[in-house]
Amino acid sequence: MDISNMSGGDFLTAKEMRVGDRVKVLVTGEGKIQPAEGEFKAAVILEVKHNGKPIHLRLGVKNVRAVGDKHGQDTKNWVGKELEFMVYMTNYQNKLGFQFVG
Repeated sequence: MDISNMSGGDFLTAKEMRVGDRVKVLVTGEGKIQPAEGEFKAAVILEVKHNGKPIHLRLGVKNVRAVGDKHGQDTKNWVGKELEFMVYMTNYQNKLGFQFVG
């Protein structure tokens, strides 16, 4: 799979949010796998809408498993689903991140 179109672009981040904030997104496109590189493990990049704006969302392994447990193991089944995440402080460099809650 070619992920060259995924370099750059707008990604939803928790930088300007607070711990405990809830974030809802609507999945608008099938996920694409981002292979492991450097310090990052493999991830899934989703096309989503947040506050009506198209944007990408990078999900790590834990969130992919959690969403898959609820909506199925094929990301095609996630399209049209609303996902909710909570902002939390990660163990990695004390950065804010998203945790799937429903």
